[in-house]
Amino acid sequence: MPTYEYHEAANIFPMMEGDSFAEFVADIKQHGLKEGIELLDGKIIDGRNRHKACGEAGVKPRFKTVDVDDPVAYVLSKNLHRRHLDKSQLGLAAGRAQKLREKYRTEAEQRMKSGKGPDGSGGRGHKSEKPSVNNSGGFQGDSRDLIGAQFGVSGPTVDRGRKVAEKGVPELVQAVEQGKMSVTAAAKLANEPAAVQREVIASGKRRREKVDETPPEKEGKILGVGVMLANEAINCLIRIPKDDPLRKRGFQIVTDWIKSNK
Repeated sequence: MPTYEYHEAANIFPMMEGDSFAEFVADIKQHGLKEGIELLDGKIIDGRNRHKACGEAGVKPRFKTVDVDDPVAYVLSKNLHRRHLDKSQLGLAAGRAQKLREKYRTEAEQRMKSGKGPDGSGGRGHKSEKPSVNNSGGFQGDSRDLIGAQFGVSGPTVDRGRKVAEKGVPELVQAVEQGKMSVTAAAKLANEPAAVQREVIASGKRRREKVDETPPEKEGKILGVGVMLANEAINCLIRIPKDDPLRKRGFQIVTDWIKSNK
């Protein structure tokens, strides 16, 4: 099966995972691919999950090329109605969409200043007359409140999602994508050094693994008061001004305790 890069706009939304993706693979294996995979500039703009599922199901995918004026608007129009995401996942996606839309606007302004057309050519025309989707209506603008309205989240939630996307380590971003951490908590943690972010995420993973292996009646005893207090301490330390000399020491004490009680 041919391999393709994902268009950056397609990556606004998280990939399917777990049981939902396994069920999707099973459906394609049984019924075949119902909707083709769409390419823009040789990259997958819509159908990342279909492409991956076809590979796992052993089904040959179908591709078609589209000509899109606004990649962000196109991805939103394709995904917002069919993806079942919580508010935190939507906030992260909205933050990514805002950042990408600003990037495209800046690039367009630079092309116009250089005397080129909106599409980078020397004229004013669009790309070509291939199968085209004009989806700029209803999705123009990159203000946080407008983007938030499109995703059904508040402006501050868009800000938090963007902070996680820009400053969060991959593990933190993944925690929000998988619904394991709220975008509010993740945005606070994104202010911390990468090592602290990873340690907090790892400590949460170890606690979940320990719970999974433990009978329910013993769960509370093994987790103990110490784990709960460690997490409370982290939440408190996040609120301490960064220039406070005791802040770093506090994080070190908590992370040392977590490491010694894996």
